[in-house]
Amino acid sequence: MVTIFSQSDMQVPIGQQFVRLEGEFKASGVYQVQPGESLRHLVARVGGFTPQAYLYGAEFTRESVREDQQQRLDQYVNDLEKSVERGASSQRNLTPEEALAERQSVEGQRRLLDKLRQLKATGRIVLELKPSSNSLSDFPDLVLEDGDRLLVPFRPATVNVIGSVYNTNSFIMQGKAFGEYPSLRFTARA
Repeated sequence: MVTIFSQSDMQVPIGQQFVRLEGEFKASGVYQVQPGESLRHLVARVGGFTPQAYLYGAEFTRESVREDQQQRLDQYVNDLEKSVERGASSQRNLTPEEALAERQSVEGQRRLLDKLRQLKATGRIVLELKPSSNSLSDFPDLVLEDGDRLLVPFRPATVNVIGSVYNTNSFIMQGKAFGEYPSLRFTARA
């Protein structure tokens, strides 16, 4: 029998902080961090990255940032809604065709507002790594907070070509690794 507990089921002493490391680490998992411990220090403490780690694709998220992003997103949607409603309620002399076009425009804006309300903030913090990043020293010396999460994916072996191109596909990346193509560009022709 296996019992799985959630964080709410466990009593954690006040002041303890935990960070999740996922993906291409030599030892992925949830780690307790000391006050003031940095991201670099924690990753070094757990043994670093595997050789397949794709640092440029790393995703770092923080709960306090997610909450702030969500508040800002909600405020933006509320402000936009007020603007739409002010425009919809303004009294103007319109022809029947103009009135119909105005109603359709307002309905479209309201549908957009409904979609915007469904957006959820991620809390992602951009680490500003370069495509050629391949060591821990390339990471910012960021002090960790409780609930932080770092996901480091494996180095991709394919490149996807999509959009207005003649041949939409995934291709095997041959030769150099992705990080060794700092200015890889594709030109689409219509």
